[in-house]
Amino acid sequence: VQEGETNKREEQLESQSNEPKEESLGQGQGEPQKTPGRSPALEAVQKLISLTPPSASSGTPVKMPSATPAKSMYENVCYWGWCPHERGSVGGLNTNTQSPRISQEHLQRELNKLEDLLMSQDMLHQAELEKKDSEIKRLFAKISELQAGAKALTERELRLKKEVLEKTKSRQQLSLVMEEYEKTISQLVAQKEEERKEYEVQKELLMKERDTAMQHLNNMEIAFNDVHQKYERSKTVIEGMKANEDILKKSLAEYDEAIKTANSKYESLKNHAIRQLETANQELDLIRRSHQVEQAKLKAMLKKAEVRVTSLEESLEQKSKENQELAAICDELINKVGSGAN
Repeated sequence: VQEGETNKREEQLESQSNEPKEESLGQGQGEPQKTPGRSPALEAVQKLISLTPPSASSGTPVKMPSATPAKSMYENVCYWGWCPHERGSVGGLNTNTQSPRISQEHLQRELNKLEDLLMSQDMLHQAELEKKDSEIKRLFAKISELQAGAKALTERELRLKKEVLEKTKSRQQLSLVMEEYEKTISQLVAQKEEERKEYEVQKELLMKERDTAMQHLNNMEIAFNDVHQKYERSKTVIEGMKANEDILKKSLAEYDEAIKTANSKYESLKNHAIRQLETANQELDLIRRSHQVEQAKLKAMLKKAEVRVTSLEESLEQKSKENQELAAICDELINKVGSGAN
């Protein structure tokens, strides 16, 4: 019965000491950068148990346990005479003194309390680390989403740049068309100016001929017949000249109307082209501004996520330092208990 209970006690202690290792191995399969499996608190308790001296009152030589930490703990407890199956004996010898056993029982209770406390703190620390790891994963996923959004915006920017380039090319083509139209209008205006100059020259010539005819008419008063003949001839010439003058005036009016129509068409086309260019420039400015605003917003969100990751890393480092300080306090307590036992 004693051997069965001893084996049961050893299995319980071994399972408690191996639980952090199994949890660490299970977590390490998914992520290699998890916390170590062996708890510093359990190491401190096992170190305290290993420092417990064996009974000096026993006549038999002391055998150091070499099987498991649980068996070592159980045998060290039995060496001090407070084994639950051998009460009233120390190392196989009966004794009537109760004070050493009570002191050792008190020490064992304190050790059990310390072990439970350290195990609970270690479990809380493991849970906190898992929570921090999940938070870091979520933040990394958020960063990946933001990077994907930035990539989509970059592609959109390239597409918009391509559209702007196409619009610029179309605007250049429109400018070339306008230049050709202006050249044509300039040529028409120059041609009309030359025709007007020719009409002025012809008009001057006609005026001179008319003056000459009038002079001849005055000179014909001396001789009626000659004057009459000259008059008839001059009349015929003048009528022909007037007909030519009417034709030239009509042509001039038509040319003036054509010039006015061409000028109005030129102005309308020019205004339409200016409006189209202004609309294109406004749309381009709106697109650039919206892109800049979205890019600034995404940069701010990315910066906020980076700051949160840095804060979580600092919190994790602080928790690790607190755990190290607790392990140092346990080592100091173990040293004090060991020196008191000696």
